Amino acid sequence: CNMKDAKPTYTPMQTDFYNLTNEPSPEFEDQTLYRSVIGSLLYISSWTRPDISLSVNLLSQHVGKAKQFHWNCVKKLLRYLQHTKSIGLLLEPTHTDYAELCCYADSDWASDKKS
Repeated sequence: CNMKDAKPTYTPMQTDFYNLTNEPSPEFEDQTLYRSVIGSLLYISSWTRPDISLSVNLLSQHVGKAKQFHWNCVKKLLRYLQHTKSIGLLLEPTHTDYAELCCYADSDWASDKKS
């Protein structure tokens, strides 16, 4: 995959993913690689990077027959992870009777371009 020196990106997925997914695109040549990377991303999104959960969910719907377009989206997601590797969840034990969990998410990838 060779993503070591990839250009950074600031969003986990393209904002027009739904429109582009229906565009003609050749089938990705290495379906095993696609499934392997998606499996790793599912694990990461479950434990330490909930910010990529929606992106991984959408991409995992195409593990049966991924197109080149989907692989390009996976590479964009990997570039996002490389750029934001200092972001993650850190759960530490507390000595109180209750735990407070606060989170904020922009789950539609900033699709409201007017704001």
